[in-house]
Amino acid sequence: MPTKYFEVLDQYDAEKHGQIKVPPNVLKCIKLLKKGDVFSPKEFAEQNKEFLNITSTQLKATLFTVSNTVRVAKDIGMIRVVDEKPIKYEDFCNLDSVQYFINQLRGSKMKNLKKDSIKENSTKRHYLRQIYHFNNWLHGKTFEFSITKQIDVDVFKKTKEKVTLDGLEHLLSLYQNSHNTDSEFIKVVKLYLMDQQHSGCSAKYMSVKHSAITSYFDKNDSPLKFKYSPYNNHVDYKEENENATITLDDVYKLITQGKANPLEKAVVICRFHRGLDSSTFADRFN
Repeated sequence: MPTKYFEVLDQYDAEKHGQIKVPPNVLKCIKLLKKGDVFSPKEFAEQNKEFLNITSTQLKATLFTVSNTVRVAKDIGMIRVVDEKPIKYEDFCNLDSVQYFINQLRGSKMKNLKKDSIKENSTKRHYLRQIYHFNNWLHGKTFEFSITKQIDVDVFKKTKEKVTLDGLEHLLSLYQNSHNTDSEFIKVVKLYLMDQQHSGCSAKYMSVKHSAITSYFDKNDSPLKFKYSPYNNHVDYKEENENATITLDDVYKLITQGKANPLEKAVVICRFHRGLDSSTFADRFN
């Protein structure tokens, strides 16, 4: 998940903010917040490591304290969430190339949804989210590209230039104006897919990311094809759960101790009833 940043609007004052009832370690953290600072919880913990008397092995426990500090500070109006995204999701969806992309994707097969809805659980929604994340990652990053410039009539010069990207549309425009330099753009996409932020993602999820990005270029009439195997660096949970089993006792606990609602209970029971004889079903569930 993306890192959240917070801006300190005011420093803690007992008279102004009242005597808050929190553990001493949380109060200690709150008093460290300085007006005007912008921080993430992890950065805050690391920057104040010495004052908080923590070692690297205790950092995880301290992050829990810092999370509580953030919650309390937000409640009393000391801090606010900083929107670090370069463009809002709604505005991103209205970009020309994104609209062109959206209109070529299949929506949900569910009935009674608004025709222009992009919020339903569909390929359209999933792909939109994935290219939005890619757009935000690209923004502000600098890469080297081969740029072809016209210097005279029928005379062109190809040079290498460093370009700071303004997002996905900027990358698409560069690609459409490039000549035989697919590898440079493929490298950008691969660097995103290999980014550390995706280290805990499943192979299936990464495969969707790859498909969404290549589909965006393809639907914008600028195919960017390359092979990508997410199984090299990501867990294949399908294979991991292939031999998983569940007993009748497990099912019983699932729908009783799991606090399933009536509909969920009915679905599970109907599903398992197909493989049971009537006497066993009645003995275990009645």
